[in-house]
Amino acid sequence: MAVFAADLREQGVAEDEIGHQAGLFMRAVQMELELVFAAEEALA
Repeated sequence: MAVFAADLREQGVAEDEIGHQAGLFMRAVQMELELVFAAEEALA
């Protein structure tokens, strides 16, 4: 995430947008974890 944010800063992206993108990324990670957990529970 730090590298991603640094790359966006190099491109001149505003801090608010970097925060927004980070939030979207974290939500996507959370959704993926929930899917994996649900799949494991279904197999148990």
